[in-house]
Amino acid sequence: METTQAKSSLPSKLLWSLVAIVGAISFGILAVSRGEHVNAVWLVLAAVCVLEPI
Repeated sequence: METTQAKSSLPSKLLWSLVAIVGAISFGILAVSRGEHVNAVWLVLAAVCVLEPI
């Protein structure tokens, strides 16, 4: 059996990239408001967690 996967269009990629960025910023705001330190690794992890596979 063959399965075909449709390629994501540019608008779809941009939308999901925006969702990832908003998710990372939200994570950073939440952490800072609780007095925790935030580094780039955590921001990238948050972005990956909310990003749809492109």
